[in-house]
Amino acid sequence: RALIQKNLPFVILTVNETAEIDLSLFQSSRRDTLYNIDQTISPKVQQLDLCIMIFRSVVVKHGKSKESYEIGSLIDHSQRQVRNFVGCSLLLEPGEYIILCSAFNHWQTTSIQNSIEYPKFVLSIHSSKLPFVETSIPNSYILADAVTKLAMAKGQKHHAREGLTAYYLTQGWSGLAIVLENRSESYYIQVVCDCSRSMNIVSSRGELKTVDCIPPLHSLVVIVLTQLEGSVGFSIAHKLTHRVSAVSGLHNWGPSKTNHVPPLDSVTAGLHTPRPL
Repeated sequence: RALIQKNLPFVILTVNETAEIDLSLFQSSRRDTLYNIDQTISPKVQQLDLCIMIFRSVVVKHGKSKESYEIGSLIDHSQRQVRNFVGCSLLLEPGEYIILCSAFNHWQTTSIQNSIEYPKFVLSIHSSKLPFVETSIPNSYILADAVTKLAMAKGQKHHAREGLTAYYLTQGWSGLAIVLENRSESYYIQVVCDCSRSMNIVSSRGELKTVDCIPPLHSLVVIVLTQLEGSVGFSIAHKLTHRVSAVSGLHNWGPSKTNHVPPLDSVTAGLHTPRPL
């Protein structure tokens, strides 16, 4: 299992009666050690971009006895902000829901390579009616599916070319997420995403220029850009260049026998692997 997935439990919330729900997400280490004695903010812990996403729960059966939870349609989400905590309030009808907490601006730091040092979080749930709460380990690509559903529901939609749709998630996102959807049944899409002129942001891919090949009838989270420091402004500039191909690979846009530059690894695969439509 990918490193991100092992450190990303999600919450399954079962609501038996219509209830008002208040959700608050804290980065636990900052909640404990945020302030010095003189009430100045401690610089010891990196401030993360925090976001809460709520989806309907879908139960997928595997054989006669096994089943797993996957995310369904988007219900609501908090703003993604580089701050001490984020929260959102919503009214939920009876049913099962998945609450997913995310952060991205620490992905390319050395600490994320160690599960013990992986940032921990505290999710506070307040409800007007008593819900049932449990945690579970998600499938390997839950982040890719979550960001894709969020971008398609809340992002700006742009028809880049026949069979290719781009979704840009910017509002309330402290950065940018780009999701591409290849609706062609037979052609691959090769795409270059160049964000190298952006300022005070960090890339989930570790680089500001990426090259990818999207298979037919697949979507791809191309890149997630995040404001690096909440107290400093940021700017984002991006350019997409794309072309169709009858076969996989990057051809003269990258090394032979590869579909992604930079290559996907245990940190990035769960977010940036192409997903079937």
